[in-house]
Amino acid sequence: MTIVGIRPDFIRMSEIIKELDRTPDCKHILVHTGQHYSKQANDVFFDELGIREPDINLNIGSGTHAVQAAKVFEALDNTIDEQKPDVCVFLGDSNASIGAVVPSKRNILTVHIEGGMRSYDNSLPEEKNRRIIDSCSDLILVYTDFYRESLLLENIPDRKIKVVGNTIVEVLKNNLSKALAKDTLKRLGLKEKEYILSTIHRNVSVDDPGILKSIFKGLSEGAKEINLPVVISLWFRTVARIKEFGIEIPDNFKVIEPLGFLDFLNLEKNAKLIVSDSGTVCEEACWLHVPCIVPRLSIERQEVLWNKSSFLAGQDSEYIKKCMLKANKMKTGWDHSWMEKPNTAKQCVKHIMELKPSLSTLYDDTDERRLKSWFKYWEKAQDL
Repeated sequence: MTIVGIRPDFIRMSEIIKELDRTPDCKHILVHTGQHYSKQANDVFFDELGIREPDINLNIGSGTHAVQAAKVFEALDNTIDEQKPDVCVFLGDSNASIGAVVPSKRNILTVHIEGGMRSYDNSLPEEKNRRIIDSCSDLILVYTDFYRESLLLENIPDRKIKVVGNTIVEVLKNNLSKALAKDTLKRLGLKEKEYILSTIHRNVSVDDPGILKSIFKGLSEGAKEINLPVVISLWFRTVARIKEFGIEIPDNFKVIEPLGFLDFLNLEKNAKLIVSDSGTVCEEACWLHVPCIVPRLSIERQEVLWNKSSFLAGQDSEYIKKCMLKANKMKTGWDHSWMEKPNTAKQCVKHIMELKPSLSTLYDDTDERRLKSWFKYWEKAQDL
């Protein structure tokens, strides 16, 4: 059973879902939690990426983190009762993925794809989700060796971790030509490398009026110095906060509605710069060789900083502008081979299909060492 809930996860899971569907001896049940339920965030991705319709939709809808998680727990628990899966597969750090707690507590084999990512900023709800999901998973499929090392430092047993490469790479390779064949630039009145593309949607970016204003100011001023317009795709949460706070959209912003995956991929590839608080977008920008500025205080994808394809700009307007000006002059021939491994989707499914129940699902290496220590002191206390 694969459980997916939000737009980026459908994109990153698209090739794995197809691979599971065509794998012999695998009865694959696809569950949509229904957290993203608009056409732009949902239906269009099934159409464009060739993902089949889910077998089950939990219709969770929106809500606070606690409300969404509670709804996912209850609905998923009932679904597991009905479907009786051998393995449950989750990706990422959303409130859909925190549902991994449910099968884990029932001793059902649990798989986490995109494990090991850490921003080391525990104020973020996503960071807490990542740690919880990894801690209760029997198999953790990670993108790079760095994420493997992160898990080992947390005493996650090495045998639970498999390095498979970044799932987004196969998706980009399989869809880039289709995206570039679309007339996206013509429809929006844009020219190649003559605009800055932006998305701002995270809670930490939009829920505080001072921070949202600062990001918009830095983005606007940086674009004016570069002398290019900002094409900004505003999702519903950001639009609602702009209205709630009475924030004025800068005059050099061209606001567009959320686009389908192929149209947005076209815009990413043809942009001069990208300014986005999305983790997926900075990875896509790295692979597409487009500089990306990340207006956040922390990031869980540190490699895009190390290979100098992205700048972590914080939320101060002046620093966002400085990073944009520096990125505008940088060379874009960086190495992104660390993202890639051959046949990532096939490797993920291979490891999933090889996962079998065993004592290792109940006791890991660390537990065994602690048990021995506990018995040692218990025997001494009992004078045995």
